[in-house]
Amino acid sequence: MNRRDLTPAQRAFTVGAATLVSASHNDIANHFKGRITRSGVSRLVARTVQKAKDAGLPLSDPYLKMIVQIDTSDRQHREKESWQATRDGDFESVVPKIPISLFENVMYDAGYSRNDLGGSPR
Repeated sequence: MNRRDLTPAQRAFTVGAATLVSASHNDIANHFKGRITRSGVSRLVARTVQKAKDAGLPLSDPYLKMIVQIDTSDRQHREKESWQATRDGDFESVVPKIPISLFENVMYDAGYSRNDLGGSPR
């Protein structure tokens, strides 16, 4: 493998970090320690976004965004424990039934942690 080649999973991480969590291209390049440059990250992101747009595909699952939006919408939702939110059916408008572990993973991947009251962003 060429020192600048990224695996498909690493390319997906790169595009996700840049587009979904707004990580800087320089920070992403530093994470891979010379396997991709900042300008390489920029080209990869632009190319991927354009390909998704041309194919009419979203870069992320809109259902996941809706779950995060519901859970962070107000204080009442932010202060619930994971099991309370799923038990109360907070996400029934999006998915009929969501396992607690899946809900926790969605929120963690979106940058939220339930360690602090209100699930503050990391």
